[in-house]
Parts: sequence; C-alpha cells; structure tokens
Amino acid sequence: MQSHMAEIEWYKERCEKNGGIGYYDTFKVLDKKDIRADRYRIKLAGFWDDIIEMWQKHELPGDFQSQNKWINAGTAYRRLVEPLDIAHYYGMSKGTENYLSDGRPNRYKVLQEWMEAKEKTRSSRSSRSQRTKPASLTEDSCFWAYVEEACKDLENLKQGQHQSLQNLENFEKYVTTMNKALKISPDVFLKGSSYMTWWEEWEKYKRDHSP
Repeated sequence: MQSHMAEIEWYKERCEKNGGIGYYDTFKVLDKKDIRADRYRIKLAGFWDDIIEMWQKHELPGDFQSQNKWINAGTAYRRLVEPLDIAHYYGMSKGTENYLSDGRPNRYKVLQEWMEAKEKTRSSRSSRSQRTKPASLTEDSCFWAYVEEACKDLENLKQGQHQSLQNLENFEKYVTTMNKALKISPDVFLKGSSYMTWWEEWEKYKRDHSP
C-alpha cells in the first residue's frame, strides 16, 4: 500500500511542476500520462474496500478502527486519493450528477467516521494545535466536489436560478474559513485550477451585479 501511495504522491508533485495545475484538474482529463496513477488509484480502492469489508464482518480486532496506525493511514489515503475519485466522477459525468449525494464510495465515509470519532477523544483530552503553514493535502477530502457543485450553482445563477445564490455564498464562507485555518493545500490556488476559474467568474458576477 505504501508504494502505491508514494506513486500517487509522485504523480501529484509532477503535475504541479510540469503542468502548472494540480493533480485534480490534470486527472480529470485522464490522458495517457495519467493511466499509471489511475491504476494505483484502483488498487488502493480495492485494498481499503477489503479492509472495511473485513472490519464490518468482525474479522479484525475489536479496536481496529480506533488504532492510530490505521486512522492515520486511512486519513492520508482519503486526503490524497479521494480528489482523484472526484475528478474521475465529474470527468465521466454528464453534468447532472452530484458526487456528494450520489457518488461517494462507502470506504471514504467509513474512514472519515473513524477519524472524526478519534478526533473527539483527542479534543476531549487537549486542544488541537493550530497550523503554522498550509496543509500539504487539503483536510476536507471532498473539497473538489464542493468546487464542482459551486461551478454548477454559478451557471444556474447566471441563468436566473437565484436559489443558487445562498449555496455560493455558503461555499465562499467555507473556503474563507478553511483557508484562514491553513487547511487548504497550495495546489488549489494554482492559476488555471477549477477553483481559481470558479473564483474569477464568481468575483466578476458579484462586480457586475453589485448595487
């Protein structure tokens, strides 16, 4: 598993250095150069699906889901690889599907639940230290799905569906809060990323429609 993770970490670094955009937007196109990363994405999915199936069948130790080793491994996997699953989902969709409500694999939900349960016990013992530099991986592994839905909301708003405005304002507040806490990785803000494209169009919309 560690070697598969290392391959995807290398892919992430290579995308940022060579393409000028992050691995999310690169993978969404899924060119020939991305096939190797896709292969490791699929292998890692199989590994964690098997682990979770064994846990649900009570074939693993009773405290398995609370062991730091597995919580840390699952969280690292989720934050590194789930963006690729989101990219694959929206790259293959026809624009109407929603990853958050319809497409998120169960393995990510379970791994997130394990982490959140552990965080509750940690926070009850001591306050969590604040970050002093941006996260290397965005802490919310669903971040790119929120970006994709915000892009759709903005297009809907432009077409007169004003109920989308609240969603966009909420997303803007969410990003601001996450960024102030240094929980968003720098690749999100690379010029040409899906997020920056959304942000530029959103700022333009607000300027054009300001009183």
